[in-house]
Amino acid sequence: MKNQLKVPLAFNSDRVIVKPADASKDETYYCPGCGDVLVLRKGTKKIPHFAHKASDSCSNETIIHSLAKKSIAEVVDQFIRNKSASPIVKRRCSVCGDLHEQKLPQTVSAVSVERKLNTGFIADVALSSNDEVLAVIEVLVTHEVSKNKAKLIGIPFIEVSGEEILKDPMNWYPLKDYFKPFSCTRCESAKREFWHKLQEVSNSTGITLPREYYRTTTYRCWKCKKEILVFDWPGNRDRNATPNEPRPKSIQYRYSSTVKHKYWANTCPYCRQIQGNFFMFSEPDSNFFGFQSGEDTVEDYQHDMLVLAVRHDTF
Repeated sequence: MKNQLKVPLAFNSDRVIVKPADASKDETYYCPGCGDVLVLRKGTKKIPHFAHKASDSCSNETIIHSLAKKSIAEVVDQFIRNKSASPIVKRRCSVCGDLHEQKLPQTVSAVSVERKLNTGFIADVALSSNDEVLAVIEVLVTHEVSKNKAKLIGIPFIEVSGEEILKDPMNWYPLKDYFKPFSCTRCESAKREFWHKLQEVSNSTGITLPREYYRTTTYRCWKCKKEILVFDWPGNRDRNATPNEPRPKSIQYRYSSTVKHKYWANTCPYCRQIQGNFFMFSEPDSNFFGFQSGEDTVEDYQHDMLVLAVRHDTF
């Protein structure tokens, strides 16, 4: 004979989540996992709880999964109807890595449980606007979202712990974060100041400031000690890829007596000396120290420039 299954929370007849302590013996309550009628155990000697017999069709994992989905949907619905504050997503800045709190956007106008997406994937919880799914929340109890499953979702999503959601449905700590990359206020501020600095150096050197492809920062020429702009680009250092046009005029195909061959190099617009890759990317006080450009995409470019902005702000 299987033991009785304790159920932490239940649905009432309106499918509203009810705690055992708030339940009445005059009402009927249902298991979130299988829908069976529950027995309310509420007395003076035992901690209040719901229960039904354990079965192959229901388990603690099933119950937690169902309750967590419903809990998320309820707090989002309260937010949409302006009856409570937004739940908070605890996210790490994609640049500095610090943990920050992010609210749901006001564009979220609907929430649904077990929503079928255009890809055929059934999302645990879907956040929508005008019937367009903006994001998905997947609940982990026993099986995490695999790489193949992540591709099938096809839209921004996070994965959260079902048990943690039941403890605190207003604060979400993603185990996997596939929302759009997030950058904190400090990093965004550093970005604005960095662009202002780059424009200053661009004006003084006469080197046009590129707005895409070229990762740009400032550097002190080893020869004349003047502040100049230097650039990196996808494939530069692993295969000395030919830089795209239009190319900043300070990037020149020059012979280096140090490496004994020609390559595409940054040069100083004042004294025309080559600014060697080894020193630019290996000196700890260089903004390019340890840096590697991402792919030739808008997203990678924007991320790389944010990284360089924060480094410039730090050094």
